[in-house]
Amino acid sequence: MIHKVASPEMFGVVTLLQESYHSRVEKLWHELEEQFQIPHLYDKPIAHFSYHVAAKYDEDKLKSIMDQFVKYKKTFKVRTEGLGVFNKSEPVVYIPVIRNTQLATFHRSLWELINPWAKDALSYYHPDSWMPHITLVHGNVPMEKLPHIVGHLASYDFNWEFEVSNLSIICSARSTIDPELQFKLPSA
Repeated sequence: MIHKVASPEMFGVVTLLQESYHSRVEKLWHELEEQFQIPHLYDKPIAHFSYHVAAKYDEDKLKSIMDQFVKYKKTFKVRTEGLGVFNKSEPVVYIPVIRNTQLATFHRSLWELINPWAKDALSYYHPDSWMPHITLVHGNVPMEKLPHIVGHLASYDFNWEFEVSNLSIICSARSTIDPELQFKLPSA
C-alpha cells in the first residue's frame, strides 16, 4: 500500500507507523475527505514520517546500506504533540514528531549514509532543517478551508508515543510496498 500520484515519482526513506496509529491517521484522512471534501493526494496513502526524500536512489546500494544500518540500531520511542501547518502556497497540515536527541542522531547518521546514493534529494529533509512530521493534509486544501480544518483537528489529542521499529523505502508511484524494502530494527 503506497501512494499513487499524478505528480512526478518520488522516493522516501521512512518509518511506517504501527497499526494502531496508522488506523488513527487513516480515520482522520477519511474524516477530512467526508467533512471538508479534501481527498488525500494519493490513492492508497500510508501513515509514516520521512527521513529522506529524493527523485531517485541507487536502490541496490540503498538496500545494502539499510540492511547494515538497522543491524547496529535498536528500536526507540518517539512522541508526537499538537498540530502544525507548513504555510506555503500548498499548505501541509501535520502532526509534529518531537525531535529529541536520539531521533536527531538516528536521522543524521541515516542521512549521511544514504544521501550520496540519492538523486535530487529534497533539502528540507537535511538534518539541519528537518522537521519530522506525520502528514494529514498535503497541498490539496483551498486556503479558505484551512482554518476550518485546523479548528476541527485541534479538538484531537495528538500526544502519542510509539516505537520507531522499522525503516522502509517507499515510492509515490507504486501501489504496494516491496517486503525487500522494509527493514526491522532489533528490539531494545
